[in-house]
Amino acid sequence: MSDAGSPPDSAVQARPQQGFDRLLASARSLPPSPAGATMRRALHPERMQRWAVSDLNLLLLPLKGTEEWVKANRLQRDDKGPFVALEKTTAALTSATWDFYRDLRDASLENLFS
Repeated sequence: MSDAGSPPDSAVQARPQQGFDRLLASARSLPPSPAGATMRRALHPERMQRWAVSDLNLLLLPLKGTEEWVKANRLQRDDKGPFVALEKTTAALTSATWDFYRDLRDASLENLFS
């Protein structure tokens, strides 16, 4: 039972949509200004990621001269060391895990639909 003073449920549910239609829908449909469009392009997440590792990032300026030093002081890798064995074992284990996942997924789907 509803009280005489309370609106029906459909009217209550329609109020948020009416508010959106009056206040925000018209602003959302406006074309962007050239300055706003330029700002949105400049602040796009993928552009920001590229900027973060580019020469334009002033925080990376101290790394600019280290390339020659690193190349001059680089040590040769020991192809029989423990880290090489760990790398090969980890790569083989990762590959086997993905193969097992793929086989298990295919078998479960085959059993599901057969």
